[in-house]
Amino acid sequence: MELEVSIWQLAKAYIAVNERVHQLISRLHTHATIEPFVIATNRQLSVLHPIYKLLHPHFRDTMHINALARQTLLNAGGILEQTVFPTKYAMEMTSVAYSDWVFLTKPSLLILSGEAIEDPESVNKVSEVLLNQDYPYAVDGLEIWSAIKSWVQEYCTCYYKTDEMIQKDTELQAWWKELREEGHGDKKDEPCQLGQYPYGGYLPNRLSMSLSRRFMPGVRKS
Repeated sequence: MELEVSIWQLAKAYIAVNERVHQLISRLHTHATIEPFVIATNRQLSVLHPIYKLLHPHFRDTMHINALARQTLLNAGGILEQTVFPTKYAMEMTSVAYSDWVFLTKPSLLILSGEAIEDPESVNKVSEVLLNQDYPYAVDGLEIWSAIKSWVQEYCTCYYKTDEMIQKDTELQAWWKELREEGHGDKKDEPCQLGQYPYGGYLPNRLSMSLSRRFMPGVRKS
């Protein structure tokens, strides 16, 4: 039994390390895509604005990290081009990958991947019975997403009772206009969502810079 448990733990570790996309793509989907949000928030919203207060904790260290990355990590001939595949073509491939990427909410992502079906009667627009109940990424992830969504809705409702109040908030409208037309102008016709620093900021949650270079060890039976 102890051997079986050890094998299972080792298998999960290998999957966690290898089940991912190239680190340039994962970093693009976090640091690069969130930067326009940071800029628009600081340019268009006052520090007392409720949406500024809501978003600001999730932007921690983003601009500082991005600035350092441009100087030593992502620059021509920099660390990434010297150490990762495909060297000098890395940034070109990343740009192509971004052009085909769309912003998706958690339920939309699960529906797209075939893990859930649409349910107009459900609060989350996803069937309460997922197609695969033994898939923590879908089951646990949807619960976390739903909790965040509910909390944000309750928070925003404290300040915006009607759609008209949102439309009349000149700071918020200027923020959204800059974000859609300048920050992510190429994605202005697509829905957007924000990332979460507490999860992504803890590296062991997803080891985007690690890769096992050997097969999982076999088990010899006596």
